[in-house]
Amino acid sequence: YALIAVFAPDGAKKCSGLDTRNYDTPMLQELLGEKYTLVKSLNHLYIQPSGGHRPFTYTVFRKSR
Repeated sequence: YALIAVFAPDGAKKCSGLDTRNYDTPMLQELLGEKYTLVKSLNHLYIQPSGGHRPFTYTVFRKSR
């Protein structure tokens, strides 16, 4: 299994001064190809202590047989 958490497409473009790569579930499926099968995904909106919003994409993939 692979648990992957990433910034969502409408999420942060920078984090700690570094550029980010942003993905949604279909983009991750394409990136991993046929070697992995999607088990579950969800979008989560994290609210920072400062009140800012950070959308994330969480996925679980299983290695294909």
